[in-house]
Amino acid sequence: MKVIRRKDKRLELLEDLVIKTDRISNLIKFKNDWLEIADGVITIKKKFHWNGCTWARDGKRDEHGIPESWIASCVHDALCTVYIPEITINVKNLIFYDELVKIKFKWLGIPACTLYYLGVSVGVPLKVLFIGYSS
Repeated sequence: MKVIRRKDKRLELLEDLVIKTDRISNLIKFKNDWLEIADGVITIKKKFHWNGCTWARDGKRDEHGIPESWIASCVHDALCTVYIPEITINVKNLIFYDELVKIKFKWLGIPACTLYYLGVSVGVPLKVLFIGYSS
């Protein structure tokens, strides 16, 4: 298993998570303590921790309480913690959607994944605009 649920209920990576995407230009380079982007590859470093899908159902959970959507939520949260002008919120949400489709939610199906993506891409910006962001 590449991820654990911590006592504070956050998820934490036990090893680097590497995602190849064509949504990010090979020309974009970025690196900090928990995230590296180069050649269209997103690497989220071991020990990165996040809340998971905080406002939506995040799928079937295994015996350790790890949701099947953990990769999608990890990539989305890691990308949303940094500002890279070339990677807009829409690109971040499309990468999230790509990861949802890869796991083929058995409980959602593809049309519902589209609704889930729209909820994230429209719902979160509206929440920030009207309510304010709090983590």
